Amino acid sequence: MRRHIVAGGLLALSCTAAAAGTGPCKPDRFDGLTCGEGPGAARVIAGTISPSKEFAFAWRDPGRPPTDEPDIDQVESVLLWLHNGTAMAIAPGAYWDTGTAHVNRYDFHAIWSPDSRYVIELLDFRWSTEALRLHALAEHGRSVRSIDLKPIVETAVRKQLRKTMKNEAVYALEIEGDNSGEPPVLTIDNRGLIKTRIEMQVPKGDDPVIHVDAAFQVSDRDGALEVRALSIRRVKDAD
Repeated sequence: MRRHIVAGGLLALSCTAAAAGTGPCKPDRFDGLTCGEGPGAARVIAGTISPSKEFAFAWRDPGRPPTDEPDIDQVESVLLWLHNGTAMAIAPGAYWDTGTAHVNRYDFHAIWSPDSRYVIELLDFRWSTEALRLHALAEHGRSVRSIDLKPIVETAVRKQLRKTMKNEAVYALEIEGDNSGEPPVLTIDNRGLIKTRIEMQVPKGDDPVIHVDAAFQVSDRDGALEVRALSIRRVKDAD
């Protein structure tokens, strides 16, 4: 059974204490960065380092070194503090790249706020967004709070689309851009304002693609993250 794990903070998913395995981060022979050694070491995913250069996302298999192809059912996504390789947050993953081989059809992105306080973890597979998580880092990265954004975003978008269409349920939701080789149309600012363009399409179908512009606001309620929809607007002709 897959696990949802977090270290040093709160998560709006079932969670337990983070397992050991990561360690100091060092350049590897494939022009990447690996934190720790042997089974459970984590390899930093290219393009995910924070603007402050203090944090990044990595993948790992607790039972195998990151130089080996992992057991796909054991892959974890890890938010790391690069200073010493500490795992700040860990969740089930799917993306991996050993430096010589990588998973097919998955795309992984980290969308940071300019001040590195917030980051959105985004995983896509072909026509749909598989994971969308928000992490909020405390000052100096001493703790992290996390929330699963996907059900929040998807519920709000589908509720709006059901007002004007009957077959909304057959459409898959994807953050526009990243699975076509372009950067994701997704931002978060220092105040927790999220803006995105969403692409709804029927996998392998001929139904028209639907584009939606959406905005959400992150806030703090009694020490926990809260995300509410500000606007959901269908775009008739995508820019």
